[in-house]
Amino acid sequence: MSLQPGAGIPVTTLRDLAETRDLSGCVALTFDDGPCEPWTSRILDVLAESGHPATFFVLGRQALGRQPILARMARLGCTVAIHGWDHLRMPRLTSTERRDQLVRTRELIESATGRFPRYVRPPYGDVTPEVLQEIEAAGHTPVFWSAQARDWTMPGAGTIASDITTRLTDGAVILLHDGGGNRQQTVQALPAILDAAAARGLELVALPAG
Repeated sequence: MSLQPGAGIPVTTLRDLAETRDLSGCVALTFDDGPCEPWTSRILDVLAESGHPATFFVLGRQALGRQPILARMARLGCTVAIHGWDHLRMPRLTSTERRDQLVRTRELIESATGRFPRYVRPPYGDVTPEVLQEIEAAGHTPVFWSAQARDWTMPGAGTIASDITTRLTDGAVILLHDGGGNRQQTVQALPAILDAAAARGLELVALPAG
């Protein structure tokens, strides 16, 4: 991935990640900032009941001591990925500090799931060409999103559901949150989002792990 000066946050769609699988007609729900209880487990309950996976970009400090939740994600077919150890803007860190953020979180995810976390989503989507190069040099793929609902502002479950359903298009990578605060509204909005995807014939998938 390349980043042009002044380009802002890059956009990621499933077409950017479909190396070994046809992902046409698919949409990916992704969740940042967790795991945070009880919200992450409630989201996993909804996903388990529906049979749909998602992708969770976890913070190492949030996952520490909650490894069974990461293991449950993996069992449900979800992809567990890196959001950093702390929710810090990577361009403001030194190269050594950025590597520490990646390595500590990667090792925790691997110990909990037995899987190498392919993806990294830098907090706030804040990157520079140097940050992207370091992520890729560490063997990871940087991932952003193509649509979001700004659910962290807690606008109401109906608003979150409406904002997402209007953006459920082929190849969309949707950004939601399971941590960083009270996420009850996101939990409540999720069934309506799943129903809207099914009504449009879109398959909900996790980001391809390999």
